[in-house]
Amino acid sequence: MQQQKSANVKKLLFKTFQSITLSQQAQDKLYAIWKDKKAPAGVKLNEDDYTSLALALAVRDYKADNILQQQLTRIQNPDRKKRLEFLMPALSADVQVRDAFFASLAEAENREKESWVGSALGYLHHPLRARTSEKYLPQSLELLEEIQQTGDIFFPFNWLSATFDSYQSPEAAKVVRDFLAAHPNYNPKLKAKILQAADGLFRAEKLVERKQAGS
Repeated sequence: MQQQKSANVKKLLFKTFQSITLSQQAQDKLYAIWKDKKAPAGVKLNEDDYTSLALALAVRDYKADNILQQQLTRIQNPDRKKRLEFLMPALSADVQVRDAFFASLAEAENREKESWVGSALGYLHHPLRARTSEKYLPQSLELLEEIQQTGDIFFPFNWLSATFDSYQSPEAAKVVRDFLAAHPNYNPKLKAKILQAADGLFRAEKLVERKQAGS
């Protein structure tokens, strides 16, 4: 990032760094940038970027609840503030709060802001949260028909993608196969969407199995 001259490339690389950071040292650097609102040289960060940075730190359990509460006070736009308020339970460090948030999505009125729901599911099923979020997968599939009836035409696939995109385990793949086996007469269009959304999961499962077999 420091070697690049283009501001756009610098920002793209910074966003990549933000998304893959795992070490404590790297997270401390990101936190300092967020806390002081001092972007790296040549990188311009706006309010949305700092919110995204706070969310990236929170999903890593880096001062999760505190950092989101602080970011909430920084946001001036009312709609953006409401969006963050909606996302916050999905990013809570407390698994019981995350459980309650997922359970709330069974009610149609809590799915009205479909783009917000998709973002929340992405964080809820983040790879770093997979161990505690895999249990949501069966109910996510059970809700699909209702989601089709109550939501936008694109929402069922968006719901599935946000739910399954981060998984690669045999256990997650088994959830999909078991659901389809238990519903042999399932809506063909929805079945196709499930298979489409789970394609990456099935491919990743095979790669993991080959790697394990090779080792």
